[in-house]
Parts: sequence; structure tokens; C-alpha cells
Amino acid sequence: MYKVDLPIDQSIENAVERRRSAETERKARTFNTRLRVMGLDVSALDQQVQKKKHQQNIEIQRDKAFDKLREYHDEALLQQDIDEKEKQDTLQAELTQYWALISV
Repeated sequence: MYKVDLPIDQSIENAVERRRSAETERKARTFNTRLRVMGLDVSALDQQVQKKKHQQNIEIQRDKAFDKLREYHDEALLQQDIDEKEKQDTLQAELTQYWALISV
């Protein structure tokens, strides 16, 4: 019927072009005899190693943060126990003093 010129969705073309360029870069790295060692993609392996080390560092930092938080809570609970014991001791001393005054 009517021919309408609608704008073409560039995102699909951009995605296809990105995939093509990534594939050509991969082929250039893979088939480059100077960079290739027995068919391995050395730069990709290096990236994987860097990501793994980065992830391990993040986990170590998270564990340290949890340890600090655990120590803080332990100290807070210990201080709370000490305060509670002091209150009980004070109350017991006051009660003993009150009984002494009444019995006299």
C-alpha cells in the first residue's frame, strides 16, 4: 500500500558490527604466530588471571571487613555483659544494705 521510510534501528546493526570486530580481533590474536603459544589466546588467559586475582582480592577485603565487624560485636557484647554484671552487683549491694537497715 503506502511505502513509509521508517528509521532503521541502529542498535541491531551496531551489535552485529561489534560482534564482527570482536571476532576479527580474536582471530588476529589467535592466528598471530608471535602471540600464539600452542593455539592459546595468551591475552585472554591473562585477562582471566587478572579477573581471578581481582575477585580474590575483593573476597579477602570482604572477609577482613566481616572479621572487623565480628570483633566489634564481640566487644560490644562483652561490654554489655560487664555493664549488666555491674548493675546486678550494685543492686545486690543496695538490697543487702536495705535488709541491714530494716533488721536493725
